[in-house]
Amino acid sequence: MSVSLVHVASPEGGVFSQRKKQCDLWEFVWGTSILFSRLLRKLEPVFSGAPVVCSPAASFPPQSPRQCSVLEVGCGSALCSLVCAMSGATRVVATDAVEDAVRVAEMSRVANGIGEGIMEFKRASWESVESYEKDTFDFVVGSDILFGRWCAEPVSRVVERCMKKEGLAIIADPVRLNMEEFIERVEMKGMVVDVRKFPLNDLESVVREVGGLVDEQGKPFVKLKEAKVCIIRWQTEREGEGIMSDVSKGVLKILMENTVLCEKD
Repeated sequence: MSVSLVHVASPEGGVFSQRKKQCDLWEFVWGTSILFSRLLRKLEPVFSGAPVVCSPAASFPPQSPRQCSVLEVGCGSALCSLVCAMSGATRVVATDAVEDAVRVAEMSRVANGIGEGIMEFKRASWESVESYEKDTFDFVVGSDILFGRWCAEPVSRVVERCMKKEGLAIIADPVRLNMEEFIERVEMKGMVVDVRKFPLNDLESVVREVGGLVDEQGKPFVKLKEAKVCIIRWQTEREGEGIMSDVSKGVLKILMENTVLCEKD
């Protein structure tokens, strides 16, 4: 799959956003987003209707229609949203707090020939959780959005509000210090979290393939030593087991097959 991204011509100086006195993080395509988008690409069998066997009692026949809705929180360039839409998700909503981010991201939708009926772009802030649709999305995704200590609680509230009871949230992170706090807050809200690592070969591949990108000092633009993914689902009150749809089970199976179990400290 080839994805075309419309972006600010020279984001390294942050001039475009600084002039407008707004956050400039959306101007960059972060290494974790590239890594995560490749994992999301592998979900196409579930999104598109190919047969996926989750258990002897739960399997999909070929070409069965599946309505899969995806919300991306803090989309930035919307790379992950674009990949989900191009992989067969039937509704993808890309959100960011910066108006320019969603405006430029929509240009990328047009550049990739994705229909308006599939992708939507909305300005939404984590600080105003009511700006997000409630109990609507099969999958809530986010990439490198726990960049500040203040992010853990509002992001956990968005997951709590937006994810269907039978759905999943998938948050990729380059192992920032705020990740543990985010996990704690999600669990306090009654959800189960599986923490997995991206395989080392995948990390090295991303760094190698975009290694030609350097900043003004000649340092590599993409720096990835480790990255993890939080897979979040609701649990029942009595059994403590996840409540998932068959589609979510299919996605979970693919995620588990393509990530590595984290060793407990």
